[in-house]
Amino acid sequence: MPRKSKKKRLLRGYSIILNHIWQYKHTVITTMLLALLYNGLEFLNPYLTGRLTDIFSVSGQAGIKTAIFIVSIVVLNVFDIILMRLRQKRSNWLSMRLHIDFVTDVTGHLKNLPMNYHNSKKMGSILNRIGNAANHFFELIDNILFNSLPSIATLVVVIILIFFMNPVLATLLLFQVIMFCAVTLNKTRGITIWNKKVDIKSDKAWGHLWDYVTNIALVKSSGNEEYEKKKSRELFGNMEKTYETHTSMWRSLSSWQRFVMRYGYLVVLCTALYMVKVSHRITFGEFVMFIGYANMAYTPMAQLANQYRSLRRGLASIERAYRLKDQKTEFEIWPGKTELPYIKGRIEFRNVVFGYNGEDIVLDDVSFIVEPGQVIAFVGKSGVGKTSLIDLISGYYPIRSGQILIDGIDIREIDLKSLRNALAYVPQESVLFNDTLGFNIEYANFTANDNEFKKAVESSAVDEFVNPLPLGFGTLVGERGIKLSGGQRQRIAIARAILRDKPIILLDEATSALDSVSEKLIQHSLKDLVKGRTTFVIAHRLSTILHADKIIVLDKGKIVETGNHEKLMLIPNGHYRKFFMIQSGDTDIQEMTA
Repeated sequence: MPRKSKKKRLLRGYSIILNHIWQYKHTVITTMLLALLYNGLEFLNPYLTGRLTDIFSVSGQAGIKTAIFIVSIVVLNVFDIILMRLRQKRSNWLSMRLHIDFVTDVTGHLKNLPMNYHNSKKMGSILNRIGNAANHFFELIDNILFNSLPSIATLVVVIILIFFMNPVLATLLLFQVIMFCAVTLNKTRGITIWNKKVDIKSDKAWGHLWDYVTNIALVKSSGNEEYEKKKSRELFGNMEKTYETHTSMWRSLSSWQRFVMRYGYLVVLCTALYMVKVSHRITFGEFVMFIGYANMAYTPMAQLANQYRSLRRGLASIERAYRLKDQKTEFEIWPGKTELPYIKGRIEFRNVVFGYNGEDIVLDDVSFIVEPGQVIAFVGKSGVGKTSLIDLISGYYPIRSGQILIDGIDIREIDLKSLRNALAYVPQESVLFNDTLGFNIEYANFTANDNEFKKAVESSAVDEFVNPLPLGFGTLVGERGIKLSGGQRQRIAIARAILRDKPIILLDEATSALDSVSEKLIQHSLKDLVKGRTTFVIAHRLSTILHADKIIVLDKGKIVETGNHEKLMLIPNGHYRKFFMIQSGDTDIQEMTA
């Protein structure tokens, strides 16, 4: 990676942190003042200790002056402890707040990204990237902002003080600091690249683990536990190898830093001793004072040695996670701003052409009109674009050409939230949160009252399997609703749609996962639900759409037949007629595909 690009990304990392800190500027300032005051009081310790040493070395006995110095040192250390605790309390609170703000900021942007992005990325990898960056964010604020920066200020002041005490010793100490910084900067040039490599390997390993855990039922049913274990070991092994190279580079840097600090300290110490014993240029008390100030200089150097690694890696990790925010949200891509306070429900597809991410066309020149309150059903083989039609109405994807109009308004002119607020959707596979049954139903409409909730669960026959449960609607459903059967999950999805009470209903094979008994129970409820509402139905069971106002048959992305059940059954060798005959047992698949 070019150095200019690296520098640009590091500067962006600093900018991200500063932007988040700015909203808490008053807390930052007060906490920093506490840190500086704490470090400032630390300057008195070497001075008082050196003066106390000189008093003893001259008088050889204790007195009032000695007592005053001893009491001063004790009081000073008590104040130091109090200031340190206050600073830690405020910095920990601020670090946690900024940690939370960072996570909610990035994940908030993530949830607003278009479906194309979510469908093309491994969410386990993305969440691992955000989690790593958030942890680094906490560490940078807590350790570096309120520890390292005041320590650097301490280092500068110490060198200035020692210059006034003894320019020769100060020059030696300054030369050591310069050597330390030169070694650090030189050795870290290639480490940033390996930081990125470690993060990429980590994202890949955790992304695979996420897929493996979320599809655990498939893993077990396929008997592939050992395969997944081997795959995970391989990916984490690759991460470990990269991490070992990365840490080896840091170990090399640490060795050079320790070499500079230890041998530099030895040179400074020997020079100071020479000045005490041979040249008599400083007193023994001044020697003690100098050692105290020198140690104050070495402490921030040691901190920088440890925290420079965190700083570089943290900035790179934060910048990398924040690249998610470079992706445009669907609200930025979607041009519509028109609010829809009232929707009649007339929907028109006008010469619509659609394909995913520039791939082959899924829907080709599709046109139809649905009047308010009508029920329209889509029929066709898998992969002909039925679900895509539903997704386009929801505004999940942009069309390539043509128009989709709701009450005569192009949906691209409608505000996305307003558009989706007019829809109630029952997907093919109902996904549930790992929460209670009640929460998963209420999620559709948190403002619904008890009567509306009761009507929804009764109409969807959810109460039939919930009432016998000991905890009722307080029962946890497990990860993605794993504790429920497919039919039970689907009934909850239908209950959600009923609870939303919207003018446009989207049913994507809403009863496909139900047994015959449950399906019959729900069909009557669905008839009540769709009454007076514009309803789109995708159905493989053609018996569920016999009374649809219009049935559209799709083949290879095109509309090949349109009409109600009776009309379509009159078409000789028609696609719909063949589908229906297959399901009624009057023909076979070979005839259908002929």
